Amino acid sequence: MNSIIKVIKNIPFLKTIVSPVSSSIHYLKVKNILNENKKYKDQYKGKRCFIIGNGPSLNKHDLNLLKGEYLFSVNSMTITKEFDMLQPNFHVMVDSTRFDEKNVIFHQNMKDLASKVNPPICIFPIRFKNYFEKYGFDKKLEIIYVYPKTKTKKIKEIDFTKRVPPYQNVVNIALYTAIYLGFTDIYLIGCDMTGVVVIYDENDEVDYGGHFYEEKNKKEVKYMKELHKERSNEFMLKAYGFVFELFRLTQDYALKHNVRIYNATKGGSLDVFPRIKYEELFNEKNK
Repeated sequence: MNSIIKVIKNIPFLKTIVSPVSSSIHYLKVKNILNENKKYKDQYKGKRCFIIGNGPSLNKHDLNLLKGEYLFSVNSMTITKEFDMLQPNFHVMVDSTRFDEKNVIFHQNMKDLASKVNPPICIFPIRFKNYFEKYGFDKKLEIIYVYPKTKTKKIKEIDFTKRVPPYQNVVNIALYTAIYLGFTDIYLIGCDMTGVVVIYDENDEVDYGGHFYEEKNKKEVKYMKELHKERSNEFMLKAYGFVFELFRLTQDYALKHNVRIYNATKGGSLDVFPRIKYEELFNEKNK
């Protein structure tokens, strides 16, 4: 049966019919699980938080200033000393490569995350629920499951008991989560967004934007470089275009719901949200 569905999905005309139907059936199967997310709605109403990206610019920030703040980390920050120092409240991962038992690097990262003494609340896609259950990660981690839409022209609501708006980047989901939890002042740091295209040097080495922790994590650097060699710049430009579109739609939604999103990243290409100086956020007046 599954093989038949796969064949059908490769036929353009039938795919437009089968894919939405298949998605709706799956959504109905997991709706009760998603409904459990209602307990998180507006738990942090009126408070501020920081979403920490993994861009190289993060090395320019004094992260000690973040102690005592509500923090979101993403992707492989779990392997860094900064993660253990800050002990983020929430951790977001949505990329399918990170939930693959055959991917030795990321599977080990999941094991390490689950073994933390005080692990954060995790935000993961519900389609990988079987993976979490297989390895007992769901028993060790508190997980907020998300079910994203595939496209949208406008964000009308952000409700984690239903399908959430699409994402192309982990920061997209981090923003939706912060808004759903009730945070009204959201600050982005380390969100460089500079990996727009793959750039080759004279030795055919790849520059893909990079991360702040790369000097001490050579295995992941090697893996990411090989991964980006497989992605054409046409793919990257289209993907980043969608990322920035979703940021704009998120900003439109936030402004209508009295949520303020600021970019406190030192540098970078993200131009959707108003910029603010990182250090100024810790003046008594701004706090």
